[in-house]
Amino acid sequence: MANFLTNGRTAFVAALKADPAIDPLVKKWFEFAAGLTERFDVTPAMCPFIAIYPSEGNVDERFNRANEINHDLDVIVGTDTQDVAQIEELGALILDRIIACRNDALGLSDAGLKTVQALSLSWLPWKDEKAARIIWQLIIRVRLQWIRNT
Repeated sequence: MANFLTNGRTAFVAALKADPAIDPLVKKWFEFAAGLTERFDVTPAMCPFIAIYPSEGNVDERFNRANEINHDLDVIVGTDTQDVAQIEELGALILDRIIACRNDALGLSDAGLKTVQALSLSWLPWKDEKAARIIWQLIIRVRLQWIRNT
């Protein structure tokens, strides 16, 4: 049951996984796709991890018969180190990949994808009561902006 929203999200995940600088650094990918049930229950042993899921969206009837649809994704990156530089490095690589995705619209411009952009970044140190170290989390809000005719 593919649709433009799912196609955009899965193409973005595939672009991150295909990046030769990002994929070797990631131990666990949370994709929330079909298949085995996968719980987002993070432990330090899973780090570094990346989780990608839809977060928000809106529709704006900007043009005569076209709708601008914003499909926002949250990319959560986690590392289990005291040094925040590791997550900043992974975050910088992801931002570079987002710029590349914007340049080629994930190959989905014919389907109406107008742009891919990073909207915000936020860092959060998270302490698991059972773990000896903190898990740094970086949340990157990514927008897939579509123009769809009605």
